Amino acid sequence: MKGDAIRQLLFISPVYPFPVKTGQQVRVSKLIEACARGFEVTYLGPGPTDAEGPEFSTPFKRVLFVEGNGVVSPSALARMLLGGYIGPPGLLRLWRSYLDAMRSLNLEEFDLIFVERGHLAALAKGHTRKTVVDFDDVEHRKAVREARHVLTGGARLHALQRALRLSVREIVQAFRYRKVFVCSDDDCNYLLRFGLKNVGIIRNGVDLDGEWAPGEERGRKKALFLGNLDYPPNVDALEYLVHDILPLVHRRMPDFIVDVIGGGTAPATLRTKRGLNFIGYVPDLRAVLPSYQVMAAPLRLGGGTKLKLLDAMAAMLPISTTPVGAEGLELVDGETALISANPKDIADDIVRLCNDPDYGASLARGAYALAAAKFQWVQIQDDLAKVLDSICAPSGNSQAS
Repeated sequence: MKGDAIRQLLFISPVYPFPVKTGQQVRVSKLIEACARGFEVTYLGPGPTDAEGPEFSTPFKRVLFVEGNGVVSPSALARMLLGGYIGPPGLLRLWRSYLDAMRSLNLEEFDLIFVERGHLAALAKGHTRKTVVDFDDVEHRKAVREARHVLTGGARLHALQRALRLSVREIVQAFRYRKVFVCSDDDCNYLLRFGLKNVGIIRNGVDLDGEWAPGEERGRKKALFLGNLDYPPNVDALEYLVHDILPLVHRRMPDFIVDVIGGGTAPATLRTKRGLNFIGYVPDLRAVLPSYQVMAAPLRLGGGTKLKLLDAMAAMLPISTTPVGAEGLELVDGETALISANPKDIADDIVRLCNDPDYGASLARGAYALAAAKFQWVQIQDDLAKVLDSICAPSGNSQAS
């Protein structure tokens, strides 16, 4: 920045962030707000998919919509960049649209380039020293988990080979840029083992400035499953719940019901299963989460920190989850949540939380205190704004975290 000129930031996104309906949109919108504290922001990414059109909560200096709308799959673009399966022609057109939009800009005018997700970082080639990349999750770690826990035979071998190629690309890429962010201490420590000194953490968070108080009456033996059903790890978790856990719960609580809240479409094989009630997308979770007895989040796939669990922590909704679901949240089994790794124990946890509301309330109070201390968006945004400011300062220190 020269003189008193306003600093300029280019924000490159794989997802149109408004209106906020998915976890990825939450993160992107919050990061944009933080960037806008110290910069004029130019947005480059997909446009709106909803009839209501743009709902930007941040005044952008300029908006460039690429061809194609909605969420760009990180794994799909990663496969394309690795020279593997390219996918439908529309995906290739979308990537070309990003490139065309970049060519329309004078990148020398920007003080900082913020790239959301590593698979788009190649767009900043030639400007790596003023580029920060939010990996969010380390994608190849998620790919290895999927290959080991879901796939078999040749499919597993192929997936592991693809994950290996992706790991090389992600780690090499991480060295190139001014700063690389992940959302959990676990992923940060993993990358530090490779000698990286430019890794920082942008945690996922939750807003605690509204009404999240528990409702007067929680549903009778009713649980909540929360997640966008267009996201494979959520579908896997729901299938795991239905096929392996619910039968064990129903032996002791025949009237037990799980409400499934979230966008997307559940597989047809699940929509008629006993004990499930599909609600669909709910725009205001604050109005519904406090009425449940337990959040069931038996996740086996995915990575990073789960926004759905942060929502439950904010709503003082007792949590039953797995070690995968609890990753990055510092939850402690028996103190702030019940965390188990097999169907029988998960079923036991759900039954206990339904039959012992006082115990569940104790766990929920501990989880709420944890969210308030470490996972509030306002503090996360403050910390990010300071890091970005330090990067652009004359004595900017890329090691800040």
